[in-house]
Amino acid sequence: MSSKRKKLKLEQEGEEEHLSLQEEEEEEGSSSDDSSSVESDLEIQVEFEGTEIKETDYHGIRRLLQQLFLKAPVDVSSLSSYIVQQKNIGSLIKTCNNEEDEESVKGVESGEESGDDNVYGITTLVQLPQDKSGLYEYLMNACSTSKLAQKIKELSADPQYLIGVVLHERFLNIPPDIGPPVLNCLIDEVEANISKITHFIVITRSHSLTDSESSSKRKGQKNKSKTNNIIYDFPEMEYFKKESLFEHNYSVSSDHDTVQGGRWSFDDEVFSPHRSVLLLNKESFYKAFRQLTSDFNK
Repeated sequence: MSSKRKKLKLEQEGEEEHLSLQEEEEEEGSSSDDSSSVESDLEIQVEFEGTEIKETDYHGIRRLLQQLFLKAPVDVSSLSSYIVQQKNIGSLIKTCNNEEDEESVKGVESGEESGDDNVYGITTLVQLPQDKSGLYEYLMNACSTSKLAQKIKELSADPQYLIGVVLHERFLNIPPDIGPPVLNCLIDEVEANISKITHFIVITRSHSLTDSESSSKRKGQKNKSKTNNIIYDFPEMEYFKKESLFEHNYSVSSDHDTVQGGRWSFDDEVFSPHRSVLLLNKESFYKAFRQLTSDFNK
């Protein structure tokens, strides 16, 4: 899997620190930059790569799952243990194994200060209902107001079907072009190890304009439905949304989703954080990925 060299920047906003990634642009004579800017911002040169999941990645995985599920009743510790114990399924986005880079990155994120902080994304699959983290119960509760919950219940009760839950999570500022390669790895691993999967459930982050902003700030536009107004945080997920059999979106504003930098705004429009759950059969999942790959390779 090819890696991308980016600039990882630690920025201060109020009392919160967050990561900012920029394309690397170095020119001779850059030493004349404003010294005050150098003092206020810490810039680190980082290469990202896809790696296999190891037991030592437990805490890094748990941190990512925590920012995905927030206050949902999912035992992220149990789920993290299940993920690291799986064999040949899933990959992580990490910085390349460079001692100087790793020492620089340590402590950038709040929380644990150990080496397993070097985990910036995860793409893996968990079988339902094999894990004991409460993931199935979470889906039933989160989707209880839609037909999706009943469909998941029916599929789970029928032995001819096997459901895989795709967990595709990363820090928002990680370059999106890393999405298709890690998904490609997951599909290859599923085909090699769990080829009997018949359906995929995708849990991903999304957002929408708040109701008040939606009605007052869309100048000259008709209000869209709540579903159509949803924007996926990771652009590659839009392909799976298009091919999904069922989709359910719900707000997580009350869970204080500030782990990625707090209140979002763009052109004075304020966004409300959501979670989206998609159900696809194997054919539609692979069709979405083929289209994603085709567009990505153009």
